[in-house]
Amino acid sequence: MMKLNILDILHALGWKIISADNFRQIYVITQSSERLARAQEVAKTYQVTIDEMCFDETGNLYISFMDKKTKEFVDNYYHNGMDPHELY
Repeated sequence: MMKLNILDILHALGWKIISADNFRQIYVITQSSERLARAQEVAKTYQVTIDEMCFDETGNLYISFMDKKTKEFVDNYYHNGMDPHELY
């Protein structure tokens, strides 16, 4: 059984968490060295919040993150067939 929270999800997407406010759902992130190497991007720091979160009856979880200031899309996460007890 795997359990995920928002910080685990951001880490799985290749983000390094600088700070997190789970109550306000604001996360300051930057690309991990692995993500930078894979995407060949220039390191940037983002203050993101959850734009959309859906968990349907078939266990599909979708979360999208947007830049808090610009409201632009930053990244998303999709997990197919997740059990409700896997989220915390």
